[in-house]
Amino acid sequence: MLTGKVPFEADTPVSVALKHMQETPKEPITLNPAIPLAVNKVVMKAMKKDPNLRYQTATEMLKDLTLALKNPDGDFVNVAETDGDFPTQVIPTLDKKNIEDKIKEEDKKKGKKQNFFQKHKAVTIAIILLILFLLSFGGITLFFESTRNKDVQIPNLVGMTEEQIIKELEDKKLTYRIAEEKYDVEVEKGLVISQKPEYKANYMIKENTNIEVIVSLGQKIVKVPKVTGTKESEAREALENEDLEVEVEEEYNKKIEEGYVISQETEPNTEVPAGTKIKIKVSKGMETVVVPNVVGKPEAEGVEALTKDGAFTITATLTEQDKTKPDGTILKQSLDAGTEQEKGSNITITVNKIEQLVNATATINLKSVLKYTPQTNTNTNSNTNSSGNTNIDTSAKDVQVKLVVENDTVYDRKNKQSDTNIKVNFQGIGRVTLKLYVDNVLEKQQEVNLSETTNVVFE
Repeated sequence: MLTGKVPFEADTPVSVALKHMQETPKEPITLNPAIPLAVNKVVMKAMKKDPNLRYQTATEMLKDLTLALKNPDGDFVNVAETDGDFPTQVIPTLDKKNIEDKIKEEDKKKGKKQNFFQKHKAVTIAIILLILFLLSFGGITLFFESTRNKDVQIPNLVGMTEEQIIKELEDKKLTYRIAEEKYDVEVEKGLVISQKPEYKANYMIKENTNIEVIVSLGQKIVKVPKVTGTKESEAREALENEDLEVEVEEEYNKKIEEGYVISQETEPNTEVPAGTKIKIKVSKGMETVVVPNVVGKPEAEGVEALTKDGAFTITATLTEQDKTKPDGTILKQSLDAGTEQEKGSNITITVNKIEQLVNATATINLKSVLKYTPQTNTNTNSNTNSSGNTNIDTSAKDVQVKLVVENDTVYDRKNKQSDTNIKVNFQGIGRVTLKLYVDNVLEKQQEVNLSETTNVVFE
């Protein structure tokens, strides 16, 4: 009721009954995690196969259910795990009269058994036949056990001659067969190169088992054929025709078609013993990789996905500004996502670059801008210098100085023509144009990139 499923399911009623007798039901909480732990334990105790391990009274079960309402995750349910965990019981004693009554009862049962066999002769015969069948079946089994092949340790035939093989297998009641004869660089003619089944210590096989052996034909000097530029199948055939073994190593190659031999380790026409292993490299063709979709990902994440294991080479990172998307997000990629491209191909990405407002300073040397030359007047009455004279600039006039950044006026004040260090603070984004006006006349104009510099000088 708690899980919506029965405790045991099977194809037939008999299978269900067997599960009831032999298997422990799944805990309800594994099928429905919403069931409280305490309720789960109440259910499992109530479903114990031994009735002595279940709740003995409805009151006992009701007590645990009441506690489960108050403490759903509590561990208070006492679940006995062994059949011996029974409540204390009073065992009645037997007096003399009880013993006599027991004996009479046993005699009565024996009489009933004798009467049963006399009345049911067919059943008696069937039981006797069953006993005879079991005895005969046991005898047949014993006979087959005594006549079947015994286990023997597998011998090591490698390196033996045929005469030695015959002598080795004679006592073990094993047979052998020469499966193949071939040239071998290391094994002398007539000796066993390998066997099947292989020899293993403490490995037993049945008597009369047939062991297959490969026997060496000794050394044979052959010339290595040229196989570079041929198909792998043709190269194998050419080498094997010369009794040479082939070892293939595959590698990607964008110049050689897939399945063709790129190179061979041993030069053509080299004389080698038959059975020598010749290594050849076979092309797997151009290695391709699928272009991942990095649009919308942060730049670092996108770069990692593209360059992982040398998949692609990022040749350029362009920037654009899109204020609808986060700063640093990849806006474009030059290769379409999902297409197969040669591994290591070049790719360009465009990253969103939202320019930030920058604080900058403009320094105006008005004297230099206006090319102003001061005029002095000597006054000996007061404020004399070390020579006894004081030089006073009497020609410097007030002028109206205005600085415009883009279309915003950031400075508009009167200053002396002789001022050399007028500081103006302003803000801007990226490339901006600054215009310096003196008495409404445009004297200087500069274009600067605030991403590169924040100090502008007019002189």
